[in-house]
Amino acid sequence: MSIKTEWGSAILNMEGYYCISSRKEGNRGKRLHRLIYEKHHKLTILPNADVHHKDEDKTNNKISNLELISKSEHQKLHATGRKEPKEITKIRSIRNSVTKTNTGIYRVRQRIVNNKVYWEYRYVKNGKRKSICATSLDALKTRIIENGLDWIVLDEEKASKMWSDRE
Repeated sequence: MSIKTEWGSAILNMEGYYCISSRKEGNRGKRLHRLIYEKHHKLTILPNADVHHKDEDKTNNKISNLELISKSEHQKLHATGRKEPKEITKIRSIRNSVTKTNTGIYRVRQRIVNNKVYWEYRYVKNGKRKSICATSLDALKTRIIENGLDWIVLDEEKASKMWSDRE
């Protein structure tokens, strides 16, 4: 899902934050909530600070929902009482992915680079972002399953359109 902002277009990243995707004013990759906070308070956020979403909704970037806190304070805030069973974390991740995929398949995106279509599955392993890419959806599915990762169809309508369009 993409939205228009004064800094350019913003898309949801893998962590659920809106990030600037256009090259306008050199803001590509910056998180939207940080830009909003900096503009409203007329300041530059230092590297040792974070902008916290009070209601923990990463897409709610209203200035009343944002507060500036130290990185260590922010880590403590999110660490307290947040130990969830892996199943709950996985369910939340799958539910949130419905809005972050253009294919209807969990963690799978269709990309077009230099007029060439390829498929990408993004995931995190040992704290590092990883991706598996393939030029066909069938090859991607095979590689994902071979690696012991989840192949989950979230939106049957979108997914079946992707499967029929791939030929």
